[in-house]
Amino acid sequence: MRTVQYLTSQYSLSRAMAYDDCSQLPSLEAPIRIAKKLNLSFLFYSSAGRAEGLTKLVEHNNKKVAEKQLEGLKTELTEMITQDPPTPVDECLAAIKAKKAEFSLADSELVKIIFTVLIDAISTVGKNGQQILSLILKQIKINAKLLTSFTTSGRVESSLINHVQVYCYEDSKLLKLFSQILRILYDADVLGEDAILFWYKKGSHPKGRNVFLHDVEPFIKWLEEAEEEGEEEE
Repeated sequence: MRTVQYLTSQYSLSRAMAYDDCSQLPSLEAPIRIAKKLNLSFLFYSSAGRAEGLTKLVEHNNKKVAEKQLEGLKTELTEMITQDPPTPVDECLAAIKAKKAEFSLADSELVKIIFTVLIDAISTVGKNGQQILSLILKQIKINAKLLTSFTTSGRVESSLINHVQVYCYEDSKLLKLFSQILRILYDADVLGEDAILFWYKKGSHPKGRNVFLHDVEPFIKWLEEAEEEGEEEE
């Protein structure tokens, strides 16, 4: 308890709550470094801070720490994926899970980082749409486990679909490949039909919405027909 009191002694509840703008809150990075030296986990420190009544300050700092760790994870994972030969998938997954456990990173943010790293690692220079699609298919097949390990709910899947949508919208070479990429992720069991249908009906991102909804119609029709056939068989 003395350790907790020492770590939080500089941050009273009244001081934390005096800030209307969370961006002005004092950083907890220094006491976190102290906590690490004392062999205390990040999650322990967060819990201790809340126990001292510093919820607003702790949550703000947790968000900043998570952002920093996600960026670091992106860099680390990029190196693992692009080195020759690439780091085995299980080792990549272990590194991601360790980072998630240490800093309580959200699955919805992890899948965005993983997808971005996998696609960014593909060289599209001098390649046409079909060649790029073939490379994406290969990349997802090899590394599907990295994504399926974290697409643990419909909410996470929907978040990933929107991320893919924006990613394709912002890359002219992928603009016309969105529906095929969606199908690749579905076939790899990264995405389920419920999440895809939800995205199509009311969950899509505004960027490129009309174009993507139109392009994906044949795939959606196939999903709906397959669902109807399954219900009839039951």
